[in-house]
Amino acid sequence: MENNSQEFFEQYKARVIRYITNRILLAKLEGVSKVSRLVSMMVTWMLLGIISCLILLFLSFMGGYFFSELFNSYFKGFGLVALIYVILLVIIILLMKKQLLKKFIAGKIIAIIFEKTANDEEDGREQPKD
Repeated sequence: MENNSQEFFEQYKARVIRYITNRILLAKLEGVSKVSRLVSMMVTWMLLGIISCLILLFLSFMGGYFFSELFNSYFKGFGLVALIYVILLVIIILLMKKQLLKKFIAGKIIAIIFEKTANDEEDGREQPKD
């Protein structure tokens, strides 16, 4: 009888260790999945940012020359474009002081990290709600 119970506990000890190992592996895989999704979104946004900056640069030259033709002065044409950028800079600084931009970005990152996956639905685990 004692031998049977000892085998029983050894068998379940092995099962518990295997279960814990599998849960740790699952947590690692979920973490890697979320980090990779976050990094891929960051790279995508960086590429979009670089392309947007190039487009903005060429549109700025185009606008500067357009306004130069209207005002018959390169100084006034490019000065108007610079004034537009100064106004945009002031608006962005005001948004940063109110922490609106920071809250938006942090909210998006948190949403990606705590995004519900198919495994969560199968396991029946509850996810924090927004």
